Amino acid sequence: MSEREIEILRVVAKGLSLVEIAELLGISVNTVKTHVKRIYHKLAVNSRTEAVFEAHCMGLLHSIGDIDREFGGGAVSTINSDS
Repeated sequence: MSEREIEILRVVAKGLSLVEIAELLGISVNTVKTHVKRIYHKLAVNSRTEAVFEAHCMGLLHSIGDIDREFGGGAVSTINSDS
């Protein structure tokens, strides 16, 4: 998975909408959609929840606390980083 796809996945893990992700990263909504589709394909999943879960299990995501520090704000996700 590319660095950009992992970056997108980290923001998806926070629960941001496609529009919010696009604004945060300074890219178009269509570009975000393309990245998300590629992420789903690479992880063999069909939803955001599945993508975040699989990426977390594979060690592709920082802990939620790290995501908060990187992108600011409180995480929407309830993934337990101790599992």
